[in-house]
Amino acid sequence: KNSLRMILRDHLELAYGVMLWAEDTSAGTMVWLVTDLTYKGAQAPDTVLDTIFTYFEKARRSGIDTKIMQSLINVAKLQWDWAPLQQPMDAASHIVEEMTRLGPDDLLSGDSLLENPNPALILQVLKKLKPQNANICFIDPNATDSWNPDLKVNTLPFYGLKYTQEFLLKRFPNMKTWGHWASPASSKNVQLTLQSIDSGLTDRIGLLTYVPSSFSMQLPGPIEDIPTSLSLQFAKAVSGSTQLGQRWGLSPRKLEEEAGRQGELFFRQGWMLPRPRIFATFSFRKRSPGLKFS
Repeated sequence: KNSLRMILRDHLELAYGVMLWAEDTSAGTMVWLVTDLTYKGAQAPDTVLDTIFTYFEKARRSGIDTKIMQSLINVAKLQWDWAPLQQPMDAASHIVEEMTRLGPDDLLSGDSLLENPNPALILQVLKKLKPQNANICFIDPNATDSWNPDLKVNTLPFYGLKYTQEFLLKRFPNMKTWGHWASPASSKNVQLTLQSIDSGLTDRIGLLTYVPSSFSMQLPGPIEDIPTSLSLQFAKAVSGSTQLGQRWGLSPRKLEEEAGRQGELFFRQGWMLPRPRIFATFSFRKRSPGLKFS
């Protein structure tokens, strides 16, 4: 509720969604944040950027929630314990890449587990998520219709992609107000500061007629109901008597049809390797005269 994605999508109608991922290399880590803009968002990219950096500012001012961190630790551990098996060539390539930046003790789990999170380091990263440290790319299929004639048009080698470059502050003179809050930075009232951040953003973009009168961004809470122990009682498939059945287990059996329903349903318990997974496949017949689906 009132997450960054919902604010941009449902409240402001500026973007269809928000995606965040990171790319790790021996040179460092690059963080990508991608938003698919609506027509309104494409007409007001500075408002989109203001909203994003205001959200980062609110996250910085809120501090590190230990309950959120612990829930992320538990999720990472669960996913690492039951990660799908890799193909040998993929696993070898992945390990070779990790050897360039991880020590021997962290080689198998360094990219997956959060064993000793460092709140101070997390805040240090959040403090760097500011406009002056960002490279902003605006991709427009009709860019040639709106290019600044004063800018040089470059061509990306080998790809033929045409693009222009300019300083962010020159393109958006109001950049210094992004993420600005009304209360003094030295205020000890954290709640008041967070409310001021919300009201400051509302005031800055309130000139747009389609923006609601007020709204409040909500930071994510801890992930709940993470399983800590999984039963594998029904995770192992029963071996069959045939050569194929001994290798892959018994074939799925057809379940009895419920009254009033048409179609077929097959089920098989577990896998040959005991893992807590659910795999479902749906095959639909072509509709024919007299056949009804419920």
